[in-house]
Amino acid sequence: MNPMGKSGDGKFDFPRCHSRMIVGAQRFPAIMSHKTIHYPGKQRFELRSGAGEPAVISYRERGDTIVIEHTFVPPALRGKGIAAHLTHDALLEARRLGWKIVPDCSYVETYIERNPEFRDVLHLEG
Repeated sequence: MNPMGKSGDGKFDFPRCHSRMIVGAQRFPAIMSHKTIHYPGKQRFELRSGAGEPAVISYRERGDTIVIEHTFVPPALRGKGIAAHLTHDALLEARRLGWKIVPDCSYVETYIERNPEFRDVLHLEG
């Protein structure tokens, strides 16, 4: 599968523009009611809790890599493990899609350093 989510037959795993994909996380039972949703057309992952503003990881495509630009958690959701939950799910989805990522976001970079099981999704320069 290429980095943009296409399978070998040229079909996308899901429609890119108006779709969303729910990514589950079994690792965070305290916030299991929250679901991370991937919006490929917007190049972002969102995690909502209630009607408020979502937590977000934004990314952009750069050649054959995905650059994770920013992680944002609204003040009402901070201190609850939401950023870790969102990052975990985004990295699982990156792995599933065969993406290689460049973490321009310091939070994601630190998360991978602390969770080396995700090193396989890193784009290694060289």
